[in-house]
Amino acid sequence: GQVIGAVLVLTAVYQGYKAMQTFLHPPGTFVLGLEKIIVPTGLCKGNDLELSASTFQHAYFLRRAVPWTMAGPLLVVESDGKAYTFPRDWFGSDSDQRRVEQALNQRLSSETPA
Repeated sequence: GQVIGAVLVLTAVYQGYKAMQTFLHPPGTFVLGLEKIIVPTGLCKGNDLELSASTFQHAYFLRRAVPWTMAGPLLVVESDGKAYTFPRDWFGSDSDQRRVEQALNQRLSSETPA
């Protein structure tokens, strides 16, 4: 009984820490600048990832090839040989997720010469 109680207390402390992060840091947002693209590393982590606009490669959805622990569809952003994934749970709706993907791809198509 004490072991189960200790596990429950540790789980409550961890969930309390995650709840406190939502008060300390705003939700992550995507920022498309002229020189850089800023993508969040988590919902309320406070340390966003800056990608160079020149190294951005692709943005696309994975609908069926998603791990069972994640909700699909999964937004994938490729830059500088690395893939960054953003699950459906991070967005308010599917249309928000699609809007980010379309904005990233429009940026890519406007930068490539015809």
